Amino acid sequence: MGKVRRVIALIRRKEYLFGLAATFAAFLGVVSALLSITGMQPRAGIALAIIVIALAGAVLLHYRRLVIPQVAVDDVLSSDNVEAQLTYLRCPCDLRLSNEAKALARHCYATSVTIGPDLYEQLRVKNPYILACLTNLRGEFLGYFDAIPLRDAFAEMFLKGAITESNITHEDVLSPDEMHRCNYLFIAGLAVNNPNTHAGRRNANVLVWALLKYLSHFYGATRPLCFAVAATKEGGYLMQRFGIALRSEAAQRVDKYNLYSLALTREEINKRLDYLPDWQLLCQLDWAQKAAARFRGTQRRPRNPAKALRAREASIPENLRGSC
Repeated sequence: MGKVRRVIALIRRKEYLFGLAATFAAFLGVVSALLSITGMQPRAGIALAIIVIALAGAVLLHYRRLVIPQVAVDDVLSSDNVEAQLTYLRCPCDLRLSNEAKALARHCYATSVTIGPDLYEQLRVKNPYILACLTNLRGEFLGYFDAIPLRDAFAEMFLKGAITESNITHEDVLSPDEMHRCNYLFIAGLAVNNPNTHAGRRNANVLVWALLKYLSHFYGATRPLCFAVAATKEGGYLMQRFGIALRSEAAQRVDKYNLYSLALTREEINKRLDYLPDWQLLCQLDWAQKAAARFRGTQRRPRNPAKALRAREASIPENLRGSC
């Protein structure tokens, strides 16, 4: 009865049916090719026996799937090297990482209205903090997100749906010195390499967590209106799951994408962080590292005990030194 229940459960799984059907079809294809080459025309009984044998062979080949694994090892830990799990969020990024991000964006948003690569570099020169890239310990690119602080006039036209992100110029972007008075923040994109692998899914989780940390660090006190367009269905699903409100529908916009928005506060950011694991031990944030380095640099060096003793003795009058 146990094996029968397993067979029934496996039959309901698409991957099992696809594998079984592919093996069965391949077996029949080989037999048919051999019969065609030899010119043999088997009778109905023999043809039926061949079909039964092919089906039985396919079932035997897939018999191992009756043993259901107790755990998906790759989903628990994608590598036996702990250092391979360490990541860094680079912001600002160098030109190499920027080019990697643009290449990934072209791949992911190939059919979408996006900012051209040459224009994007102009925006990044104006404000290098618009792009953040996730890398591993060796500096290999894993994914990116970009968040662009916009001037009010452009952002308001964008929110109305009258223009698209491809119309953004460097004049519409706030410089780093102006970020503290940002009223409108556009989340332009977020993507990872190999998103359908376990490592890719993990990196996507880390990247979303890092984005929320980025928003808290750079814009938590500014409290801008944060918005994004759902240029892909995955982007739309992600915003819906995080409870980001739909502001304008695709039919009302020239870019034909739904637009979602959120009044950004630290409370709203922390509410979304509660949905995610805390990756701070496995993902080092550039600004946190720099702050720690500055703190270490301003710490006073511990006093040398011998020097401290000599200084103390020098401060005591000579006529009292013997009695101390």
